[in-house]
Amino acid sequence: TGRLVVNPSWIDYQPKPDEIVITLDPGSAFGTGTHETTALCAELIDELLLPDDHVLDLGTGSGILAIIAAKLGARSVEAADIDRLAVQVAADNCRLNHVAVDVHQGELNTVRSEPYDLIVANIIADVIAGLIGQIPEKLAADGLFIASGIIGGKKDLVLQAAAAAGLSLLIERERRDWYAFVFSVRTPGMNTEGTEYRRSKK
Repeated sequence: TGRLVVNPSWIDYQPKPDEIVITLDPGSAFGTGTHETTALCAELIDELLLPDDHVLDLGTGSGILAIIAAKLGARSVEAADIDRLAVQVAADNCRLNHVAVDVHQGELNTVRSEPYDLIVANIIADVIAGLIGQIPEKLAADGLFIASGIIGGKKDLVLQAAAAAGLSLLIERERRDWYAFVFSVRTPGMNTEGTEYRRSKK
């Protein structure tokens, strides 16, 4: 984004005064910032995260999105992945970036600190469609769910599952036939592009 920079751990990078640098060694875990879905999620987190948010990064991979949330000032960040190796990579990257993230092996039904103001799942469409029914009970009253990893041919599968779960589509973004969606459990009050949407915190 305009202020987020993902930098490989082996490259010495001198940030500009307004840049937030995420230092990353992804190893074999997914998430370097170059894939369209990761970039879309990073952009949406940058736009939508509020400083007091309690965040869950589901399927954290390298930990990149959890680290971004922490560096943008989230009150707390939890990151879960079913892959033991990914959990270790994410934990290492969190230490590399000096951020406090609760990283653990698990899935949505084993998360530790619900409800969440922001849940991010950059996984694949079939997995998202299978778990999206549990999302409303994990979200705070004004919480948001960012879903990505969705190829164009699978977008309707996710949208139908979200509607069945009682979620409202707030934002839809596409890049090279990869999609990211933002959902809420309340009726949206925003323009159709989603660019003006912000939550009002009590």
